[in-house]
Amino acid sequence: MAFSMFARLQIPALLACLLSCSSGANNFGGRPDAGDAASDAADTGDAAGDTLLAVGSPCSGPSECVAGALCIGTVAGAFECMRRCDVAYVLCEAGSVCLPVMTQDAAICYTGGTANETESCQNNLDCGSGLLCFGASGQFYCQPACGEVDDCRADQMCLRLDSGAGLCRNTVGAACVSGAECAAGLVCSDDGGDLSGRLPGGYCTSSCQRDTDCPTDAVCRAVVGSAQRACLATCTHRSQCRFNGQYDCLDATVCAASTDPGACQAMFGEDSLCVPGPL
Repeated sequence: MAFSMFARLQIPALLACLLSCSSGANNFGGRPDAGDAASDAADTGDAAGDTLLAVGSPCSGPSECVAGALCIGTVAGAFECMRRCDVAYVLCEAGSVCLPVMTQDAAICYTGGTANETESCQNNLDCGSGLLCFGASGQFYCQPACGEVDDCRADQMCLRLDSGAGLCRNTVGAACVSGAECAAGLVCSDDGGDLSGRLPGGYCTSSCQRDTDCPTDAVCRAVVGSAQRACLATCTHRSQCRFNGQYDCLDATVCAASTDPGACQAMFGEDSLCVPGPL
């Protein structure tokens, strides 16, 4: 599926933390303790009489790694030979993300982060293999990176940001103004009908009668204040939702503040859903 189908999909206020959330700079190593190895990274070359180190090996200098690799710092303060790559933010063969190196016309398949998916981060260097640091307004989480939709799980899309980085997001619950911005088989809640205006920023969904009518990671529920049943995105963590755009991963514990607690309880059931605050 061509990415152009989702070209206008946006998460309100979502920004890419491209290596330095605090400064906003698109460079390698935003903070001193993030393992900024730019001054030690250089083109590798044969060191006379020395055996060059393979990708993944600990290193201490720019001439120690095999050709096609650079000696780069990790978040733990160590240095490691990491493979060079050609296009920033695409996924490398082993699943790591290609990140640009500060002060150099080079990029590497970065393997120096340790934070897992949904864990908090300050910049891309914090995140483990295959993840990038995304968010805004002081809220940043490691999320799966992608170069194309095939890099994401079933019923996810590859949301392309202005930086060129890609983020895997669920198709149900994506922001929209019209159905043209939603994945195949989904419509926008603001296209008219009983749901219009009830889900801020629009919500890619579909009408349904039962959970099996919905894509993976979505359930069929009647939205509070509406008689219409629609597919709503399920979640286990707020980073899976539009957390910078009035949405969060909520459950029935919020229903005490709802305008219709009974309908609210029925909407959630036993699930956690990506929805705006109490409806």
